Amino acid sequence: MSHRCHVALISDGQVSFHSDRWGALGLADILVAGPAVFVAWFKEQRDIWPDAVGPNTMRLIPEDFAVVYMDHRQLKISEYAGFGHWAERAKGRAPELREHLSRMTPPLRGAALELLKERWPGWEVSYADSPQPQVDWGHLPEASADEVWSAFEVTPLPDLPDAVIRRLVRSLTLLALA
Repeated sequence: MSHRCHVALISDGQVSFHSDRWGALGLADILVAGPAVFVAWFKEQRDIWPDAVGPNTMRLIPEDFAVVYMDHRQLKISEYAGFGHWAERAKGRAPELREHLSRMTPPLRGAALELLKERWPGWEVSYADSPQPQVDWGHLPEASADEVWSAFEVTPLPDLPDAVIRRLVRSLTLLALA
């Protein structure tokens, strides 16, 4: 078993991909660090694993993903975006979060999105579905930057009470700093 993560970075109209067998475990940490850290991490990963998105790897379905469009300051992420892996981290520090994190409840999804909006100031941040019907991303390396971006359809969050979201954002922020 693995915790595969696919990431696409679109910059200057060019698309670069990265896939990591265990990347979903640390995706939330990289995203919470903000765009500059994310780009530095992505470039480092591309240097370490230049073949990580070969024909065999991209044919695997990711557990989590992120698509970053630098040119338009937009970020699309999968429903869990690695935050589900913070459930163990919450044990003892933020027990009220553990259940939310392990199930990625709608309030927690809303809080994670708000936290990322704080950490990616001036960016449009949203959840998205992986492309259909080919959820394995196998067709994306031949697509243009705009085709890759458009392949990920934004999924709306249900309306949630602001007070609940703010409370969960504070707890997530504490976990992010832990």
